[in-house]
Amino acid sequence: MITEFERIAENALVEIAKRNKYPILDLEAWSQLKPTGALIENMLPAVGLGFLYGPTQSYKSFLTIALGGCISTKQPFAGCEVKLQGNTLFCLSEGFEQFGFRARAWEIYHDETDFLGRFWNYPINLSSSLNVEAVIEQIRDAAIPNLRMIVIDTWIKSAGHISGNSDTDNIIAITNAQRIAEELRCFVLMVDHPGKDVDRGLRGSSAKEQGVDVILRQKAIGERKVSISQEKAKDHETVVNHIFGLKQIQLTPKPNQESNARWKKLGNSGVSLCLDVTETKRKSWETRARDYLDQGCDEETLRARLRGDGAKPADISKVVKKLRQEGNF
Repeated sequence: MITEFERIAENALVEIAKRNKYPILDLEAWSQLKPTGALIENMLPAVGLGFLYGPTQSYKSFLTIALGGCISTKQPFAGCEVKLQGNTLFCLSEGFEQFGFRARAWEIYHDETDFLGRFWNYPINLSSSLNVEAVIEQIRDAAIPNLRMIVIDTWIKSAGHISGNSDTDNIIAITNAQRIAEELRCFVLMVDHPGKDVDRGLRGSSAKEQGVDVILRQKAIGERKVSISQEKAKDHETVVNHIFGLKQIQLTPKPNQESNARWKKLGNSGVSLCLDVTETKRKSWETRARDYLDQGCDEETLRARLRGDGAKPADISKVVKKLRQEGNF
């Protein structure tokens, strides 16, 4: 049910369109437009939407910090070149109290390099056009220089009053997230979780997958490693399929923060983790399967091992089919 306030907001957008903010173009005018380009080559567009998803406690916030850190320094991520340097805004509906410590760990690990990030715990409601309009205006008013990425963590707490399995509700929330990206000319990354079956992708409606440009999947491997794979890339072949290590960092404040109340409360025993984005390219599922074959695995064991490594059912079926055709089983 659309409220009166939301109806007013939608009418305001119609008026904006009438003022030629979104002009109708012929081919000649279209050809003069500057291409949007990439934020991270072969990974994230400069303007667009994406999901990062993984189970609880799979270190997703540490990955978003690593992405933000690469954008702030132009350090490559998983071998992909960062094309646009600048700030990341983290819109946090959980973990706000600890997030600054995690960002500080990134700075310490990277030789006291400044982390170009801003942290916000504003209650975003992507189901409300009026709320999203307020979000856009508040971010504009903050005048964050070179804002390149906005991280919305988490989707479930920011999507508002929607039914998780409703295509219509999710399309509304996705469309409002797209408005944020378009109006602020940046990439919006939304942090989410898998469904009950972790091998079947994002939780909820398939409209979420269809409505974004990029989907990244994350998984914890033991206590000190994280895998990340790219499951959707709208305008290029998927290239990211890596494993990264987590480093434990002893936390210390910056010299001008030593008397800060938050640091004094932490004391001298504070530690955090930092994701080391040094490239470790992961083997393809077929290569892994052949390695397991060389170890003497039968089909059932091979399937189990691939599942344990995070392979999706479709990937396993494809690999096993090829191995069968070659007479391996």
